[in-house]
Amino acid sequence: MAFGQALKTWRTLRGFSQMSLANSAGISPRHVSFLETGRSTPTEGMVLRLSDTLHLPLREKNGLLAAAGFSRRFEERGWDDEHIKAQKEALELILTSHNPYPALALDRGMNVLQTNEGFGIFISLFPEIPEASANTNFVELILAPGPMKDAIENWQEVAGAIVARLRSHVWVAGKNDVLEDLLERILQFPDVEAAMHRDFRSGNNFPMLLTHIKGLDGTKTSWFSTITTFGTAQDVMLDEIWIEQFHPANDVTRALLSKQ
Repeated sequence: MAFGQALKTWRTLRGFSQMSLANSAGISPRHVSFLETGRSTPTEGMVLRLSDTLHLPLREKNGLLAAAGFSRRFEERGWDDEHIKAQKEALELILTSHNPYPALALDRGMNVLQTNEGFGIFISLFPEIPEASANTNFVELILAPGPMKDAIENWQEVAGAIVARLRSHVWVAGKNDVLEDLLERILQFPDVEAAMHRDFRSGNNFPMLLTHIKGLDGTKTSWFSTITTFGTAQDVMLDEIWIEQFHPANDVTRALLSKQ
């Protein structure tokens, strides 16, 4: 895709007019127009300025730079690359420090990168599910027919929230084939599309969505989650990692974890 077309696509996706993008980036609307039509050629600095204004992820910043004829600025290292050793240690510290509560790290496609011991406790609540290993897709694990779906008492509510979050993630990431393919797959699962359109406003005053799970022995646990990211990442892979941490929402759940 040519730079001008790519810029216009991102500007439209983010809801900017040429005027508002120009004002936010500190340039003239005429220059934005000329860049989109190809009458002006951007400098590398201008591409990065516009990328920042449009809040592009690092992968898409690289794409916009390439469209303008420049080298990609941000590397995409592998998980075992020695240059991200400190960041990997930080991730492991976050996961370990959250024990005995469950936590896991996910890659750009919602596949499991790493889990803590507490996550093994969480998975044990579901019959016939082995502990999630690397490359297990966590979204599919929850939404596909199976023991996890059966054990989550408010599965439709949880499914609707997951799809909404995934769609928001696709909006932020733009043309992300991995996420778009995942979204297409999960919408084919039974009951997922119906869950998206249900109204779950029940008058519950709890400030976050809870996941209610009925264990093998009939014990009912309740959870909420938080998400952590590498906020200043300069590597594409690190920029796309999500660390999801689960927290007990009632005394029964806390008591279960304290026994471990």
